[in-house]
Amino acid sequence: RVLRCRNLVLATGAWPQAAASLKLKIPVSPVKGQMWVTEELLQGEGLQNNRVLYLAEAAEYFAKKTSRDDVTGVPAKVTHTKGGTRLTRHGYGKQMSDGRFAFGGDRVPCEGDDYTVDESGIAASVAHAAELLPAVKDKNLLGSWTGIMGFSKDGRPLVGHLEPLGLAGVWVAMGFGAHGVMEGPGAAEVL
Repeated sequence: RVLRCRNLVLATGAWPQAAASLKLKIPVSPVKGQMWVTEELLQGEGLQNNRVLYLAEAAEYFAKKTSRDDVTGVPAKVTHTKGGTRLTRHGYGKQMSDGRFAFGGDRVPCEGDDYTVDESGIAASVAHAAELLPAVKDKNLLGSWTGIMGFSKDGRPLVGHLEPLGLAGVWVAMGFGAHGVMEGPGAAEVL
């Protein structure tokens, strides 16, 4: 099927191969993020302030080192190697208005269709969160899930016109990593 257009925006998330017909090799890789949610934390067990809890270990790690490995195709700012070895712990979470606690953080290089939940990663994430919020370790998990994010090779989004590559009318907005929901609307305005 052939589609014709005057302008084209390539905003394909973790699947840059969608641009293969344009003979582009966009340096974006799929990375799996994992999340989980607990049953309700009782009064006094939770955060009590309804703010996001952000654990700084990964930020400190990435300020000094990189996870980027061009040989194996691992992009910057991920928590694991291609083989699954943990480099650092990353975590953030929030107690929801109904008392449940949602938390996530792992950034694992993967295939673009790998939505499997790694139970050992979830267990490590629960233990990490429990260091600051001990009640979490005694609560039942109500569920866990994954999502696939597109990470650029160097950890910075790719946004702009591809005219310098001879592709007038073609624009790219990819590689936002874990920040696509926050940065995507701004990139749309720029484009």
